[in-house]
Amino acid sequence: MEGRSQLYDRLLTDAGLAAPDDTERHYLWQIVDEGVLGASKHVALSQELMRYILDTATPGDLEAPDDSQDPPALRRARLAGETIARTRGGDAPVVANAIAWLTTGLDSQPPGQRVATLRARMTRWQDEAEQRTHRLTAVAGYLLAGCPRLLLFDYSSTVAKVVKALAERGTAQRLVIPESRCIAGGWSYVEELASLGLPIDYVVDAAIDHAVANSDAVLFGIESLYCDGSFLNTVGSRPYAERARAAGRTAYACGDLFKLDRRSYRGAFKAPRVRDFDARLLTDPTGVHAADLSTRSPELERVPPDSFDGLITDQGFVTPQAVWGLGRELFGPAPIT
Repeated sequence: MEGRSQLYDRLLTDAGLAAPDDTERHYLWQIVDEGVLGASKHVALSQELMRYILDTATPGDLEAPDDSQDPPALRRARLAGETIARTRGGDAPVVANAIAWLTTGLDSQPPGQRVATLRARMTRWQDEAEQRTHRLTAVAGYLLAGCPRLLLFDYSSTVAKVVKALAERGTAQRLVIPESRCIAGGWSYVEELASLGLPIDYVVDAAIDHAVANSDAVLFGIESLYCDGSFLNTVGSRPYAERARAAGRTAYACGDLFKLDRRSYRGAFKAPRVRDFDARLLTDPTGVHAADLSTRSPELERVPPDSFDGLITDQGFVTPQAVWGLGRELFGPAPIT
């Protein structure tokens, strides 16, 4: 079975282009194999990869061979984007949405202008992403001003930015971080946020009620947002949200609305990917003598719209029930195919 990273090798071979170099492979490992965590980070890394391909190309590879074909470097960058959209983008629509935003309509332009257009779009995306993050953190600052103890589950670069902004304002005073044995997302938070100087309670993920009792609000990232206001996030998110609400704590999901999976408007709610957790659970696989041992389980789960208070987004505070209409307003009708 073809692995996620190997798809890029095959696409390059089919296009008559050279195999990936070590830098390209490292970027793909970070993104499609999730060597680093966070869908928003994967969007940024995808653009870094595409920019690297263009920046390191020879002058000849930046020239269109005729009036109908992309320059070779642009073909390579687009195949990198296709690989990421077809793999990581299947789990995290914001990744596929961002790549589509960058590349849609390029074929309608003269080949000699396409590289410049892609570069300009990447710059524009980065600028607008920073603006969306600024708006989102401003909303979080208002909503969480009275919540000094924040529980963070699992890992989200957007949530990390929110916490940093709140720490700068002096409103965040303590962090509660469950360890999340699924993908070590809790430890990623600890590594990124320890420099803030805030006290951190780093607790086992199964101690849900203990963690909730020591917090004022729970923050989640969003892997994928659906039109009914539900969202996908790392397994454990749903019980944390439900126990927080039962204990009278607020529970918010944080993310910009590019994470909306528009396929959900036509009833396509993608089942979470099932993967194996051998590396995390089988600490001494040589000592296991069972005839058939499987560690396969879902990495993500769907958090229903009635189990959390709402979404902190670049468009302001959004209730789950408002996602349907707002998504149509921002992005238009859902695609048919």
